[in-house]
Amino acid sequence: RTVDMTLQRDLWTQVSATSMQDVQVQYLQQIQNFNGPPDKEFSIAAKIAELRDSFSALSDIPDDTQALEATLNQAHIVADKFNDYADLLTQLRNDTQGDLQSSINNVNSLLEEITSINIQIRGAENFSNSVAGLQDQRDIAIKALTEEIDITFFERSDGVLVVQTREGLQLAGDYAQSLDFESVPLSANQYYPESASGLIVVSTANGQENRTDITDRIVGGRIGGLLELRDETIPSYHAQLDELAYQMASRFDAQGLQLFTDQSGNVPLGTAPDPNALPLPIPVPYVDFARTIQVNQDIDNDITLLQSGTYNSDITLPSGDNSVIRRVLEFGFGDVAYQEAVGTSDLVNIGGAADLQEWLGLNST
Repeated sequence: RTVDMTLQRDLWTQVSATSMQDVQVQYLQQIQNFNGPPDKEFSIAAKIAELRDSFSALSDIPDDTQALEATLNQAHIVADKFNDYADLLTQLRNDTQGDLQSSINNVNSLLEEITSINIQIRGAENFSNSVAGLQDQRDIAIKALTEEIDITFFERSDGVLVVQTREGLQLAGDYAQSLDFESVPLSANQYYPESASGLIVVSTANGQENRTDITDRIVGGRIGGLLELRDETIPSYHAQLDELAYQMASRFDAQGLQLFTDQSGNVPLGTAPDPNALPLPIPVPYVDFARTIQVNQDIDNDITLLQSGTYNSDITLPSGDNSVIRRVLEFGFGDVAYQEAVGTSDLVNIGGAADLQEWLGLNST
């Protein structure tokens, strides 16, 4: 048996890196499938663009029942798309938990196997027996292990292969350590290390159990890829989705049309987060808003609110007035959030006046 250990080490490193990328591709492909190719217009961006088109058509005939219904239906499609996307991200994040548990069970089994082979090799070398077959078996187990987690290793003079994590924490040698992980259901509000489980290496020394959390270290392999998906990639997608839902709802709300709300009938507050709060950071109030966003129930009950707006006013708009719709089109979509008049005026009191309005020269009925 002639083996180039440097080449073997490089091979196992690449196996680990490839396995990490493969599992991430599997998950990200599901997200891409949900949004579909751009030309199919399945994405949230496409549905919001279609909502704008509905408002554009409604602005020409603001009191037309069919146009109002078409706009309301498109608003429901947009809200449902947000809900479905948020549900998918939550499901994928929880799926990583199940896959993590399977991989960890496999790692623990492989560590026991490698340790058992190590003991056999050490015993055989004591009697000068050939250990080539055992070494081949061990190599197969090591390759399977590197698919799950990135490792380093060295071979002792007695033939025992000591297996360590990338950062040097021993996993197998004369004794097998084990990985521990507790799969718990996750929502958008849960995160590591406060409320999501960590990856623990459990070792025993002098009858004492030691537990070392390696979740935020260089783990690599399939397990490293799943942890990155669970703790970084998918939560960042969910955060962006919540931000988009909140900003969209706020844009409509600012124009006097509260088209989208949460389940309590309100647009969440935009209070800034406080990452330095103790004992836990304070998040923005609209975390997970994408999962609960819905069309305002008041508009479902009275479709004419799409034309007149949802805020009480002492002005009654004519049936054909499109001022609310026009504001929505101008400031509810695109890059312009509002228009502001700026400048100064000199107001000079030229003569006596009965009241402030007359003094300012403002005439009205």
